Amino acid sequence: MNYFRCMLVCACLSSNSLAVAKEQATFADVCGVIAGQWVGPAASTARRYLAAQVEAICSHDGKQLMLMTTLETDAATSSWWFVQLPDRIQLMQRDNHGKFRQIDVSLYDYGDGFSFLGLTEVNGREALLKLIFEPLAVGWQWQQQLQYLDDDSETYQVFLSVDLVPKV
Repeated sequence: MNYFRCMLVCACLSSNSLAVAKEQATFADVCGVIAGQWVGPAASTARRYLAAQVEAICSHDGKQLMLMTTLETDAATSSWWFVQLPDRIQLMQRDNHGKFRQIDVSLYDYGDGFSFLGLTEVNGREALLKLIFEPLAVGWQWQQQLQYLDDDSETYQVFLSVDLVPKV
């Protein structure tokens, strides 16, 4: 891994010094706008799904957010549980293969939406996980992205994108 990149990433994650363009989003605000039942098309690097269902539950105090996703074509399910702790946001994630990971993430504004960013390990490689929520005309687009730290690429790889449209 590029030493300079590692130092830059570590400094950004530890000091929360990534630039934001506007007032910082709060976890409680994010929790409130994402809560609900959603449907929409989804695509991964491997395939396009006809539909995804996402149920997002926000705790009454706005400090916990649970996202449960089902990709209908192959019934793949995953869960994303965000918990606002006094000094950080913790993400506990179970993927569609039953693999569990727990990481600390930071919340950032991202255009008109927001993103969560955290350091994790995927297939034995350190990576930055970025979860981006961008507003659509109705609903949100949720992109799940990775950037491997041992790769000199400056871009994230999208591994799943889901359009979240309110379920009626």
